[in-house]
Amino acid sequence: MRRFRVLAVVALLLTAVLLTGCLNKEWSYDFTATEASIDDWTLDSSGELYEFVEEGLSMNCAGIWTPFTFSGDMTILLDFILGVDEANYASLRISIEDGSLWDEENEIYLAFRCLGDPVYEEWGIDESSDGSGYCEYCEEGQVPGLNHNGENTLKVVKTGNQLTVYMNKTKLRTIKLEHFAGENNYIWLKTGKVGGEIILQRIEVKYSGEKTPGPVS
Repeated sequence: MRRFRVLAVVALLLTAVLLTGCLNKEWSYDFTATEASIDDWTLDSSGELYEFVEEGLSMNCAGIWTPFTFSGDMTILLDFILGVDEANYASLRISIEDGSLWDEENEIYLAFRCLGDPVYEEWGIDESSDGSGYCEYCEEGQVPGLNHNGENTLKVVKTGNQLTVYMNKTKLRTIKLEHFAGENNYIWLKTGKVGGEIILQRIEVKYSGEKTPGPVS
C-alpha cells in the first residue's frame, strides 16, 4: 500500500510539472559588465540618448529589443535602480512582443509612468493582437512595493494565457490574456526621465521553449 501511495504522489508531481511548464532554460544580460554594449541589442533611437555608467545602462527616451526571441512560458526578472522624488520623475516600459522595430502583431505592454510624482504616478498593462483586439488595465497611484530611491526588481511571469506582475515581491496583478497570441517573442525595454534617474542593471529570462537569434541593428 505504501508503495502505491508513493507512486501516486510521484504521478501527481509529474502531472503538475507538465501542466505548469518547466522553465529550465535561461538567458541573462548584465548591463554593469565592462563588456556590455548597446551593439548587443536592437536600438530604437537615432540619437545619443543612452550611456553606460558604473551602475548599468541609463537611457532617456530610448528603447532596446533583446537579440533573441523566446517561446513558451517565461519569467522575466529586471533589476534597476531608481532615483526620483516629487519634482524629479522617471518612467519604465517593458513589453513582450513578436516583432522588433515596430513590426509586431502581438504585444503585452507594461508601463510605469511618472514615477516619483505623488499625483500622476501610475502603472498599467496593455495586451493586444492585430487579429483579435485590445485590452487595457490601469492602476493610478504609487506603485505598490516600489523603492523610489534604490534598487528594484520587476518580475513578469507569463504562463499560458495568464500574466502576473510583481514589484519587489509585491504582487501587483494577475490577468488573463484575452488577445495576445505571440509565439516567438522579443523583450523590449525603454526608460525615460524628467529630472530623475533610472538605470537598468540586469535582465534574466527563464523560458520553456526555444531561443532564436533575431536581427540586431
